[in-house]
Amino acid sequence: MGTLNLGTNGKIQATNIDLSAAWSNAPSGTIITTATGELGTAFSTSSDSGVDTGLTTSALVRKLPGGTTSGTSKIIITLTGGCRSADSSSGQDVTELHRSANGGSYSMLDYMDSQYRGDTYWLPHSGMCIDTGGSAGTSFVYKIYQRSRGAGTTIHFMNDVGGVTGSVYLIAQEIVN
Repeated sequence: MGTLNLGTNGKIQATNIDLSAAWSNAPSGTIITTATGELGTAFSTSSDSGVDTGLTTSALVRKLPGGTTSGTSKIIITLTGGCRSADSSSGQDVTELHRSANGGSYSMLDYMDSQYRGDTYWLPHSGMCIDTGGSAGTSFVYKIYQRSRGAGTTIHFMNDVGGVTGSVYLIAQEIVN
């Protein structure tokens, strides 16, 4: 392990630090790469099939192979913020996480969050998924799709209520196991 010293001129100087070390040597829990996406404009649908919301992360290139053991990593994907709502109580608001690998087509990875209430509502998104797939060097892009299960009800994935609604964020972080 190297030492990080403050030099006499107040600048940080590195001594005996191996900058070519593998990411697998990083301490467990180290975030080694991040990709983000933000949606600040209104989006709604009444389709019973998943519809692309326009919320997409930048590309995240895996540094380690996916897995759950030492020397691997997981990607934690978080969906948060914004204001979701529905025009009536007859449909279920379902948010789907889709993933593209190396520029290929998107496929559904998991459900991120859903909501079914007996009335209209205004709530932020709150969802999480752990992705352990892929090998080192795989480039992933994550995208959110929305559907109105049962159709007929307009589901607002991002709704500006009174001009005080913040953006919806999609964050993917690769973390060493």
